[in-house]
Amino acid sequence: MAFSSSITTKELARRLGLLKRRSSSISSNKEGQPSKKKSQIFSYVIVLDFEATCWKEKLNGHHNEIIEFPAVLLDLSSGEIVDRFQHYVKPSEHKKLSTFCTELTGITQEQVDGGISTRQCLKYFEDWVRKWKEEKQFTFDQNLNCKKRCALATWTDWDLNVCLKYECKRKGIQYPNYMKSWIDLKKTYKEFYMRPPKGLRHAMEEVNLTFRGREHSGIDDATNTAYLTWQMIKDGCQLVLTKSLLLNVKTVDEVNKQGKIESTKEKKENKSTDTGSIQQKENKENDEIRTPISVGHQNPMLKTIKITPPLCKCGRRCKRKKVMNPGPNIDRVFYSCPESRNSGCKYFKWEEKLLSRTTMSKQTFTPRDQNTKIQFETFKKRSELKDACTNLFNT
Repeated sequence: MAFSSSITTKELARRLGLLKRRSSSISSNKEGQPSKKKSQIFSYVIVLDFEATCWKEKLNGHHNEIIEFPAVLLDLSSGEIVDRFQHYVKPSEHKKLSTFCTELTGITQEQVDGGISTRQCLKYFEDWVRKWKEEKQFTFDQNLNCKKRCALATWTDWDLNVCLKYECKRKGIQYPNYMKSWIDLKKTYKEFYMRPPKGLRHAMEEVNLTFRGREHSGIDDATNTAYLTWQMIKDGCQLVLTKSLLLNVKTVDEVNKQGKIESTKEKKENKSTDTGSIQQKENKENDEIRTPISVGHQNPMLKTIKITPPLCKCGRRCKRKKVMNPGPNIDRVFYSCPESRNSGCKYFKWEEKLLSRTTMSKQTFTPRDQNTKIQFETFKKRSELKDACTNLFNT
C-alpha cells in the first residue's frame, strides 16, 4: 500500500483510522478529566428565554409583552442540541417598541410587525413540542412511570412565573399545563456551586465557558443557557424541578421541607420516649400554645377568613386592592382609602396584618393555659379600645 509523499501526517492518520473526528455536540470533555455525571431524572430539557417589551423608566399601565419566543431542546444523555424553535411575536397592548428595548434586545420594529400573536405562537410551540415528544417518546407528566421525562428550564422564574403567566391572564389565553412546572437554572447553579451568579455571561465564565452571540437575544441566551446546563451536568449536578403551579407536582423545595418536618417529628418523638415524663409532655403542649402565630401573605389558611374592610381616617370604608405589578409584593392584598388619589387620607394596611388580629381573636385555648388566654383577651380589649378611640377622634 503506497501513499503519496505530499500527504500530510494528519491526513495519513485519518485514512488509517487512527484519528477520530470530533463530535459536533457540546458534550466534548476536557482531556484528562473523568466524568462526574450523575444519573438524571430527566432525559431532555427545553430551555426557554423570552424577550419582552421594556422601557428605560417604569410607566404606569405598561406591562411586559413577549416579542421573541425562543426554545432549545437539549439531550441530557449526550449534551446535543436536538432542535431550536424561534418566533417573533407582535405586541398588542403597546405596539411600538421603545428605543431602549430595540437597543437592549436588537429586535427591530419591522421584525415584531411581521410577527405572530402570542396565542398563535403558543400553538406553534405546542406543535413543535408534540413533534419531538412523539419522536423521542418523552413525557412532561412527572407522575407517570415513563423512562424518558422532559422538563422546561429557564434562567430565573421570570419567564414562566411572571411574563407568560400574566400575559395569558390579561389576554384571556389558556396557560398550558405542561408549562406550569420548570427548573430555575439560576437557583440550581447557586445551590450546586454555592455561589450566586451575577448573570448568565458571568456564570459561564465561572465554569470556563465562553458566551456566544449577542446578550439579550432570546435564541442566543437560550442556546448559551443550554451549554451551561450541560456543563453543570458534567460537573455532577442533578436537575430537579424548582417551581410548579400545579398541586400534584412536588418541587425540590417542597420535598426538602417535608423531609425537615419528618425529621423534627422523629426528634420530638425520640425525646419524649427517652424522658418518659407526662409532666414534660404537658409543658411541651403549653409551649406550643404560647407560640405566636406566623402570618404571611402566602399562607393558604388565611384565605378562608373573611374580614370587613376597615374604616380609614376619613371615615370611609376602605377599598380592597391587589398588587398587579411584577415584584416581591405581586398578588399581595391591601386596603387603602377609596379617595386616596384625590383628596382622601393616605390610609394603607396589608391584609395579612388585619387577618393576624382576626386569627388571634379567634384562637382557642385549653383550660390548662389560663395565663395565655388572659394575655390574648387583654390584647383584644386594648385593640378594641384603640379602634374606638381612633373612630371617636376622627368624628
